[in-house]
Amino acid sequence: MWNRPRFPERERVLFVSSAISVVILLTFFLFRPHQPGKLNKEEKLAVKYMENMISLIASHCQQTGIQIDVKNDPNKTGLIGPEWTSITSTVGHPDAKRTTINPEFAALIVTLLREAGVQHGDTIALGSSGSFPGLLLSSMAAAKAMHLTCKTIISIGSSSYGATRPELTILDIYQLLMRSKLINDQPLAVSLGGEGDIGLDWEESTIYQLREKIYKSNYFFIEEDKFVRNVSLRDSLYGFTKSSGLKAFINAGGAMANIGTSETILGLKPGVVRKFRIPVAEKQGVIHKALLRDIPVIHLLNIKGLAIEYGLKWDPVNR
Repeated sequence: MWNRPRFPERERVLFVSSAISVVILLTFFLFRPHQPGKLNKEEKLAVKYMENMISLIASHCQQTGIQIDVKNDPNKTGLIGPEWTSITSTVGHPDAKRTTINPEFAALIVTLLREAGVQHGDTIALGSSGSFPGLLLSSMAAAKAMHLTCKTIISIGSSSYGATRPELTILDIYQLLMRSKLINDQPLAVSLGGEGDIGLDWEESTIYQLREKIYKSNYFFIEEDKFVRNVSLRDSLYGFTKSSGLKAFINAGGAMANIGTSETILGLKPGVVRKFRIPVAEKQGVIHKALLRDIPVIHLLNIKGLAIEYGLKWDPVNR
């Protein structure tokens, strides 16, 4: 029997981030930039690809008997999980999760990639936790529309209302997309996520089941309990060097290995980031490693700020 998680001190970063979202919201309302115009060809393709991905997951849920909570997932996508399960890591907000499942979010990722200087056929890196499955889908859809090679590392743990079902984790979702040939790039690696990136806040039975799932996938398993070594391993897997050819790093969600442990991350604006104050080495995440190599970061965590800045509907419901 799993217990409701007790959140560790370092995840206070995510709680504080939520608290300051109101300030960011007011800022965007006062200084709202221009709104996007008509979608271009690549953006339209990204929207179409994401629609196909959402349909696949919804059909899978229907065929396998996975129950959809229509109150929290009124669009019946299957991508909004329960609030608390054995793999829930932190508190999340369903309205933010639903916003990222809007297929137009894929068009936004194309826009952000273009702002970062990414061109047709380039190679990018992606770090995705289970917290925002919509961000994984939109990023992969955008990459496909732009014919990008996407080097991806996924972490299974999820904040509430994300990919919190043990039977439909972010890894399961990725594999469904692979089997249906909606994406082509295998992930570089998978980690458990959760506290310490090794599920320290979960029951042993849950950790065992997830390990078995990862072993069965045959993907490289990151199971490093030392934070600095964990980040260094990801750095190595991505191949971050100034001559690596990587054109951007997308951070989708709040995996600690990606955002680091310094509270300075609270000052990192959403969207394209080229420069930011770098903390001491032992507190650096993958975001900082990318910036140190002059690789632009697309930071996808403050969803409300992104939605307002780029004119996307907040918490859309299909009628």
